[in-house]
Amino acid sequence: MLTEMISLIARNGIWRAAGHTELPLLSREANPVSNQLLVVAGGLALALSRCAAEDHAKLYPRAAQLYTLLRRELKIHGRTSASSSLILEAFHETSEILDPNTRRAFQKCLEARSQFDRAKALQREPVRSPEGAYTSFVPMSEDAPTSAPHSSVKRSTASS
Repeated sequence: MLTEMISLIARNGIWRAAGHTELPLLSREANPVSNQLLVVAGGLALALSRCAAEDHAKLYPRAAQLYTLLRRELKIHGRTSASSSLILEAFHETSEILDPNTRRAFQKCLEARSQFDRAKALQREPVRSPEGAYTSFVPMSEDAPTSAPHSSVKRSTASS
């Protein structure tokens, strides 16, 4: 027991927790779009954890930006303001190192965002949620976006 305590104090190992270790949990109560966004965030976290934090800006700048945006906005608002260009650029940066589920989720999110953007352009009036520029483009929903394109996402009861 004493040796375990000493080894904890005087660590010489190389194990360090990555800055992107917080993986999101999917929720049965959430809509399919929200869960796909969570899959993308989790896949990006894993991909970014495979390189040193100092290299993120150099190797995967848009992926790091998308992960940070998704992590912040999905926690606070349950939706995201991520543009289709950011999603596409992050996908292109990381597509070769992503797992198949994350690649599929990226494609579904990009399709949903593009569909939302087209519907929004047809409305001719800017659509803003009560919180401002955040849109939940509700990817993966079977319904086409209507005049109320934002929805709230129920949070899981799991502790964070």
